[in-house]
Amino acid sequence: MSTESRRAGWGSLPRPVRLLAPIGLVVVAALGARAVLGPGAEPAPLIEYLAADGSTVLAVDTAFPGEAVALLWLQGRTAGPAGEGYRTVLSGAGNVLVVDQDLRVRQPRLHVGVREVRSATRISDGWWIVTGEGEVMQIGDDGDVRSTIGGLFDFAELTPDAAGGGVWLVRSSELFSFRWDPAPAPLLIHIRDDQTVDSLGQAVVPQHVLLREMANAGHLAVRGDTLYYAPFIRDELIALTTAGDTLWRTTRNLPQSTTEPRFEIHEGEPVVDYHPVNLGLTFGPDGLLYLLSTPGFTTSESRLDVYRPATGTLVRTAHLNTALPSLAVNPVGRLYQFDDFRLLSGVAVTDRETFPSFDLELLRGGSMRSDELLGGVTLINGWATWCEPCREEMPALDSLQLSIENPVFRFVTLNEDVDPDDAADFLDEFGFTFPAALGRGNMKSVYHYRGLPLTLLVDREGQIVQQWIGFAGHDQIAAIRTVIDAELARGDNGSAGSGHAGMQH
Repeated sequence: MSTESRRAGWGSLPRPVRLLAPIGLVVVAALGARAVLGPGAEPAPLIEYLAADGSTVLAVDTAFPGEAVALLWLQGRTAGPAGEGYRTVLSGAGNVLVVDQDLRVRQPRLHVGVREVRSATRISDGWWIVTGEGEVMQIGDDGDVRSTIGGLFDFAELTPDAAGGGVWLVRSSELFSFRWDPAPAPLLIHIRDDQTVDSLGQAVVPQHVLLREMANAGHLAVRGDTLYYAPFIRDELIALTTAGDTLWRTTRNLPQSTTEPRFEIHEGEPVVDYHPVNLGLTFGPDGLLYLLSTPGFTTSESRLDVYRPATGTLVRTAHLNTALPSLAVNPVGRLYQFDDFRLLSGVAVTDRETFPSFDLELLRGGSMRSDELLGGVTLINGWATWCEPCREEMPALDSLQLSIENPVFRFVTLNEDVDPDDAADFLDEFGFTFPAALGRGNMKSVYHYRGLPLTLLVDREGQIVQQWIGFAGHDQIAAIRTVIDAELARGDNGSAGSGHAGMQH
């Protein structure tokens, strides 16, 4: 069986999960509002009641924080420590963000083109990232790539090792590879600053060997010489020493825990019968360990459990109305679930990456250079006729671009078909008249995308405002329209958000 990778897709699929179904994660944050704490108010946790197990069940404050906090999750993506009170997290478009204690945002310049960034973490003198192709890159403070390491996990998540230096890798809970490989493999990998690679533990090999990556996927938090590992599909939280010894293990008796993932045939199609359990793990500013998980056989809610890292004792729990929350917490444990758009709109224009230049022939004659787009706000879509999501997305993008009656706005497509006649037939079939530049099968070597479609909004200065990989239907088109409108409103001398002084990223 050939190697294939699939998204977990737990945010939108029922159990069991179909391997070949199209995936789209949609975030809906329709939260109520409360008054921000007034002067002199005590910033203590909001307590609802004491649970039978002795833990405290917390209410959630839905105001945007008016005090110093630490970002824990952004739209369900875990925020990791970045030093000096900063946190680092990915946006939904794969942009690396640095967030301070006032939830102000900076976007570091990482010179990786438009490669998809799947995981990123800040270290003392730069960054580590994992690309959509599975490469692990070390990047300096100047944004330049220092080294690239391959051949580790197919898809990984990164956690910084502040005490020992370098980073720890755990298998991704969002992307899996299904391939036959029964050979012994580590559970975790450590990469030191000098590129030395060490292994820790041994991966579980399920009866259905093709599911090894899924069976060992999870989340990792590191504090001092202790590692905290939460498997993706098993109801466990485990504390380990850096030598691999187990310090403690705890469980909550959740019903959806999957000890042995298996392939099944359902209505003639292969499926994997599993349900997500642990969705993310990180430390709060109070020194406690925060674990986000699903509360049962549902993907519309989540629970947040807070543990003492020394003993694994459950301290308190919060119940959330979404599996993809945006959460922050203050130093004494007051929990905020907030409107993520307010945070994301604060990315400064000066932090944007430059779109790689191109000079391509057009399908209907002539040529186009990227510098011809300067001065306008341009939506660029990379597509191919052999890409089914592209064929589904293109009519929606065409309707979107026709609805925007602003002379500054432009819509350009980059076609990846080797044979231009295939692209011409497709455009003629639907009557599309937008410009189509010809990549002739060579765009991946330039843009390093993991898959198509690839949609980017480029500002007047030729910088990437936002990017979308894949197609998630109407909600994605609505999100693209919102970002376009905001960029058009920015004006030639405006700003998409205020930056802030301090730590340079």
